[in-house]
Amino acid sequence: MAAERTLTTCDLVAHIGASWSTNVLVPSCVVGSQHTRRLERAIGLLLLLVTIVSAPLPSPPSTFRARRFLVYSATMTTRTIDNSVAARGTRRIPDWLTHWAFPALLAALALAVYLRTLSGVHTFDALSYIRDVDQRAGFFFHPHHLLYSPTGWLFWQGWRLVGYNGGSELALQVLNSITGAACGFGLYRIVLRISHSVWAALAAAGLLLFNYGFWYFSVEVEVYLLALVWLLLTLTQLVQLVMRPRAWTGALLGFCIGMAALYHQTNGLLVPIAIAGAALSPVTWRERIKQLFTCGAVAGTVVALGYALVGFGYNGYRSLDQLRDWMFFYVETGWWGNAIRDRWTDLGNGLGNSVSTEGALPFWVAVIVLLVLGLPWAARAWPRVVAVSALWIAIFGGFFAWWEGENIEFWIGTLLPLWLLVGLSVAQLRPGRQWRALQIAAAGLPLLLAWHNYSLVVRRGDERQDLQRQISTKVREVTGEADLIVSPGGVMELYLPYYEQRSYVRTLNGILFETGGDIPAALGRLQYEIEAALQAGLSVLVGHEAMQLPTDIFERYPLRQPQLDIFWAPYRAALQPAVTHNGTTYYWRIPSATEIARGEGWRWQTFGIGWQAQNARDITFEGAWCFNPETDPALVSPRLDIDGSWFSAVEVRMRTTAANEQAQLFYAGRDGMLSDANSVRWTVEGDGELRTYVVPLAGAPGWSGWITRLRLDPIAVGDGSSATRTCVESLRLVK
Repeated sequence: MAAERTLTTCDLVAHIGASWSTNVLVPSCVVGSQHTRRLERAIGLLLLLVTIVSAPLPSPPSTFRARRFLVYSATMTTRTIDNSVAARGTRRIPDWLTHWAFPALLAALALAVYLRTLSGVHTFDALSYIRDVDQRAGFFFHPHHLLYSPTGWLFWQGWRLVGYNGGSELALQVLNSITGAACGFGLYRIVLRISHSVWAALAAAGLLLFNYGFWYFSVEVEVYLLALVWLLLTLTQLVQLVMRPRAWTGALLGFCIGMAALYHQTNGLLVPIAIAGAALSPVTWRERIKQLFTCGAVAGTVVALGYALVGFGYNGYRSLDQLRDWMFFYVETGWWGNAIRDRWTDLGNGLGNSVSTEGALPFWVAVIVLLVLGLPWAARAWPRVVAVSALWIAIFGGFFAWWEGENIEFWIGTLLPLWLLVGLSVAQLRPGRQWRALQIAAAGLPLLLAWHNYSLVVRRGDERQDLQRQISTKVREVTGEADLIVSPGGVMELYLPYYEQRSYVRTLNGILFETGGDIPAALGRLQYEIEAALQAGLSVLVGHEAMQLPTDIFERYPLRQPQLDIFWAPYRAALQPAVTHNGTTYYWRIPSATEIARGEGWRWQTFGIGWQAQNARDITFEGAWCFNPETDPALVSPRLDIDGSWFSAVEVRMRTTAANEQAQLFYAGRDGMLSDANSVRWTVEGDGELRTYVVPLAGAPGWSGWITRLRLDPIAVGDGSSATRTCVESLRLVK
């Protein structure tokens, strides 16, 4: 070994600067141009000055400082630092305990807690994933998280092979729980590998495992937990890249990024972080470019291959345009970048709720205190790790603050490197009895967080505490399986089919999406479906917020309340309160034709209530159903299920200007056939005055057994002009 020479101040400063620009891992003999070395040293000095200014804390003890800075060999410096930290963090503790037993016990504890708190209440997304996996339909390969449903389906099929006969719900929840516990294990290992501090690793992994957002999505059916595995593996390779890159580090990093993107498309945000990691890698620029190129090639291949196989294979697309439209359809749904109303409020709610939905402030304060006390020293010990972690938080956090700042699902991945930084900060607390106590307290903070969040997670997953479940149960009680339900949207769109077996659910958002945002076309389609349901003899249930838009609703489409008022105006007279909770009416109902027949009968004030007009012109509703009759005009009822013996007569209120005419009521049995043999007739006055006609049915030909349809001919023959204008106000079957 060459003899050591005396270091001057300039030599020491130059070495420190170079070590910041090329990392302490680069041997001092790395060959490069003189200009390159000068540039790297200048950048290193600048970074050093920025760190010192931004963190003016007292210097560590002189012994630690000497170990870190007074060794000239960059490689030797790194080993000395690692050994010194290891001596502080794992003294007299066997490696198998610190490296495997401790994280395994922590992960097992978390898994046991997760399985005990599995959610009985699901989000809209969760129910849609369950549906897609159960049926292998819909977005089984969802373009924005391509592999989530197939992975869950394979896991569920493994259960079925050993005799499980249930749906995929439980299997998907257990998969997420196992994944969550594994992520805690992995983060522990990363922090321990960097810092050699058990307390730091326990603090970081525990804060990840028991913060509310991570915990809740580990017991729910959501996509981001599986994506988090690949985010964690990506973080592992980034750390490797900026500390001790190997020949295959770039390829592994690219593979992890590609898989992360296939599990959630927004993980394409990892690309600039990978570029920064390559730029900070402690190797020559030639090697940095090689690592970056390899990373990009592998990541691009993984993503392209995944989408190509699904798009051109499973989906059967035949052009790149079809593939592109499928991959990015969500961009055109109206949600892109507009999902938050008050960015600062939503951002605060998202960050706060990610740790705890109640009382999060003390925990955030504790996290900030740990960062303030330890992060400056962590930035000196592991500058590149801190840099890529901070960049990760900035890029992901900035995007999701714009995208959907209040959604804790996205923050669990965004804050992953934050818990790493907390762990490194704990590892760098000053040595001494009082600081060791603080490290132990930091490691115990997750236990306090777990105790605090346990009741919150249990309450959130308790179906008895879920207002939407209570409402959906009441909806089932007032509807039949085939009835039309016009829901305001949200979870009820899936709650009703999944929990209550009510499959005929339509929403304004859904219909608007189907019609490309064409509001008149969407309202026309909804009107058609309402009329079709009523004509089939079904009831129609209408959610309050489908008629009255909330003032704080996000306007996905430019639908305005006056447009809704005009659309619902004809139906309001027929709507009856159906689902009420704590004095608030959530759903209104148009009864089925059978219910109306057995009740007060039909009053045609604003629309036909499922009846159809035939051979009639210039139809209007003027407190009655008015029209100019042509030859053989008729009003045909919806499907009925009534017993003729229940009724003795029919009462019809009508007026007509047609002279010398007779009205006729037809009724069909189970075969649905209408004929003169099964009808009754009566003479009507043609003076245009409103009159009430009561016609006996008891004993009439065919009026017995089940009656399935009625047909009213108010007159026999009209001329299609106003000279024979006829109005029918009501029809009632008399008991």
